[in-house]
Amino acid sequence: GLTMKSNPESEQLVCGVEYKFVDENKSIVEGYASVFDNEDLNREVVEHGAFKKTIQERINRGVVPFLDSHQWNIAHTLGSIIGAAEDSKGLQYRAQLSNAPSVQDARIKMLEGHIRLNSIGHRVVRDHFVRNAETKAVRRHLDEAMVLEISALPVAANDQADIVRVKSVMPFEDLP
Repeated sequence: GLTMKSNPESEQLVCGVEYKFVDENKSIVEGYASVFDNEDLNREVVEHGAFKKTIQERINRGVVPFLDSHQWNIAHTLGSIIGAAEDSKGLQYRAQLSNAPSVQDARIKMLEGHIRLNSIGHRVVRDHFVRNAETKAVRRHLDEAMVLEISALPVAANDQADIVRVKSVMPFEDLP
């Protein structure tokens, strides 16, 4: 992840995101908070199943916020994560955005494609390290991670975080 850390007890993992606005009136956002089998610039790889426990214990209880750039404060809280699941690609999430004017500014930036990425603030519960026999490079594999927050970001450390789509119907006053 990026080096900006608002909470020294958590780590960040940055990945690409697909924002999908499901319902314009309710401001529901869907995307991927993390992608499996994808090495980031910190040489970390998230394993399939790493989020199963945190989905049950934290996300399903509604205690995971949706933040702006890992800033753990009221002004940067965009909303709340209201659902998540693992699929073959990674950790899918659904967030309910706040109706606050500051959040609507971020929402517009997502729709316009200026905010394209996601990152998770997490604590590592279980991990292991793998050394590449050829290159001797060591990679950290996250077997289990506790998700503390999911953040929307304009810049990422993950070199594969480049595919973004925003799906939304924008209301126009002059159209029926």
